[in-house]
Amino acid sequence: MSNTKKAKPKKLLSFMLALAMVFSMLPMASLTASALEVSTVNFTVTEPIGREKPNFILETSSKTVRYTQVQWHKGSTGSGSALDADDVFEEFKEYTLSFFITAKPGNSLSSSLTVKVNGNVATVEASSSLPGYYQVTYVFTAKDDCYADVPPYATGGKWVSVATDGQSDESEYFQLKEL
Repeated sequence: MSNTKKAKPKKLLSFMLALAMVFSMLPMASLTASALEVSTVNFTVTEPIGREKPNFILETSSKTVRYTQVQWHKGSTGSGSALDADDVFEEFKEYTLSFFITAKPGNSLSSSLTVKVNGNVATVEASSSLPGYYQVTYVFTAKDDCYADVPPYATGGKWVSVATDGQSDESEYFQLKEL
């Protein structure tokens, strides 16, 4: 009788191990939720301001896409000279922001994909050089260098944009930026 009692736990353990091996051979995608088709993605970037350096880091709340190859170009066509981290924007000049996006694994991009940059609809085209990627472009006009976003603690609870007349001297500009 003691052999029978010992055999049952061993059979149960063998069955559980066999079941675990079977599940480990199944593709994990079949156990997860179905793929999500992404139709809208929002990105935020620091807008160009005269005498300031370009920002190459985008922010997005989307966990379904990733971006790469962020680049700023002089002009509105994207074919002007590329800026690097040491360049500075010139006020009132146009600059094109360009980057590529793709869906993260388990997701797909809709054929009617809309991408917004700072709340504005950007141009989206399928990349001819990177399969599965889309190129996103948006044209900004660099703001006056006497422009600043004033933080909530200085304005009673919300961010506001402030610009001087553009004739102020440099010390007033930096005072405005430090608010």
